[in-house]
Amino acid sequence: EDAGSRPCGSAQRCARRALARRADVRVRLKDKAGAMKDFDRAIELEPDNAITYVGRAIGRAEFDDRKGALEDFEKSLQIYENSSVYLCRADYKAKWGDLKGAIADYTKVLEYRPRDANVFKERGQVRLRVGDLAGAQSDLANAAKYAIKETFEPPLVF
Repeated sequence: EDAGSRPCGSAQRCARRALARRADVRVRLKDKAGAMKDFDRAIELEPDNAITYVGRAIGRAEFDDRKGALEDFEKSLQIYENSSVYLCRADYKAKWGDLKGAIADYTKVLEYRPRDANVFKERGQVRLRVGDLAGAQSDLANAAKYAIKETFEPPLVF
């Protein structure tokens, strides 16, 4: 059978996707051993797939393996740097109390998404927690400004 005829390209890629999806389900079911086994096997099949590392990072974070989660987030960013990974990592850092790390990651996200109201809001809330009132005020003002621009459509006037 021609590899191009498969919806995911190759048998290996299809297997990696199936394992990663099953691992995600196992995380939701609190099956740590099964989830990590599936993620590990998926990474063996496609070691340069950034998405699978993010999935395993989230799984590790949900099972409170902070060190492993941070390692996987970093590995994903080494393979393919993108704002969604920084955002996810920032959210976990904020949850875990690494507030300076969270602010740094939210700041990185804003380099990619300079008008993202939600990121400004999240960073502003973390800045409040560290006592940076001026930074928090600025971020929350930007969050409001960009949220209004995203949701408001002026009426058409003919």
